[in-house]
Amino acid sequence: MPPSSLPARPNLEHLRNQAKDLLKAYRSGQPSAIARFRISLPHYSRLTDDDLKRLSLSLGEAQRVVAAEYGFQSWLQMRSYVERKDGFSMIEMTVDHVRINYMSDLRVVVLKAKQDERHLPIWIGRAEGDAIAIKLEGQETPRPTTFPIVDRMIRDLGGEVEQVVVNDIVDDTFYAILKVKNGESAIDYDTRPSDAIALAVHSGAPVFAAPEVLEKAGIKFDPETGSVLPSNGAYGASAEEKGESHISEAFLRIERAMSGSWHIIGATGA
Repeated sequence: MPPSSLPARPNLEHLRNQAKDLLKAYRSGQPSAIARFRISLPHYSRLTDDDLKRLSLSLGEAQRVVAAEYGFQSWLQMRSYVERKDGFSMIEMTVDHVRINYMSDLRVVVLKAKQDERHLPIWIGRAEGDAIAIKLEGQETPRPTTFPIVDRMIRDLGGEVEQVVVNDIVDDTFYAILKVKNGESAIDYDTRPSDAIALAVHSGAPVFAAPEVLEKAGIKFDPETGSVLPSNGAYGASAEEKGESHISEAFLRIERAMSGSWHIIGATGA
């Protein structure tokens, strides 16, 4: 299928529904839907219909097909284009704290909306979590580490980290865009949120989140106990009503299981 043109006023929800419809058609075995995956995703180009049916393709892959059909290299690239065109309003966040469980080596970075009490927990790797925690504590390392070096390299080349946007959740995975500005031009990089947030902390760049990301995965902490409150109507429909996994509920279950075993570094733990 040759690339199509987006409408003059593209709608992100409409594009999401296109991807969902494609996935539904694929799962029902429609040959035309299977062919779209084969044509748009090169790594599937040599597979037969039966091979593709056995793969149990995901919504993320369906989104990549839709993006490719509109001439974009990825869903994130198309989404970024649509958001800029639509003047999409992101929510500014602060990097509130990092939760560390030394027994399991788990790390969670928790962002907080500047204008309200919504928090966004994101599971990250040990190296990225420790890099963020070190900066939040105001510590200095004997030798430069990865993220300060990357920030210095960007600045030495005449650029700066303009902002980080946690802009999507697909198949329970967070996605982020790192925006680097150089003079009048800017480049968007598809990155892991952990890397992007760590670089933002070390560079001083602002961090934003898409409204629907907070809708899906936002939580609130009890102001008196510091424990996580169950999700409620303020954050939209339940997981069952949405028909998708609700990440805040998963975080709540693990938080309860590890109650008292977190080491908290940052604003909440100060």
